[in-house]
Amino acid sequence: MLNEFTDVVFAYKNKLLDKHHSGYQYNMTKTKYLMLKTIILNDPCLVVDVSKKLRLSSGATTILLNQLETDGLIVRKRSELDRRSVRLFLTEEGEHVLRQINATREEYLTELLNTLTEHEQEVLIQLVRKISMQFHKLIR
Repeated sequence: MLNEFTDVVFAYKNKLLDKHHSGYQYNMTKTKYLMLKTIILNDPCLVVDVSKKLRLSSGATTILLNQLETDGLIVRKRSELDRRSVRLFLTEEGEHVLRQINATREEYLTELLNTLTEHEQEVLIQLVRKISMQFHKLIR
């Protein structure tokens, strides 16, 4: 039963991600999406913050940030006080792409959850929270 559950969840997740990113002119990956999300949620956001939060090497972070910058989705600004410190900001286009991805994601999740009754949705949310709490305990 557990294998069937994980197969269904991961198959749907992969289809959702494919649909999410297929319509964009940018080569958007899950990691790039998470970078955009991290930058907008952590103002001010430093390059080192992105590396730590996403558990990426500095080299991988630099490569992905270069791609996002080339695509016009982010800008980097050096601190006036400490030239070694680089802050990251989303451009208007970056904010637009993030909103578009989030709207698509919400649309698909709503479609998925609408197959459940209100009570089933509440139970599912409780179960997901419980699993999430256990997951966070395991990765610490």
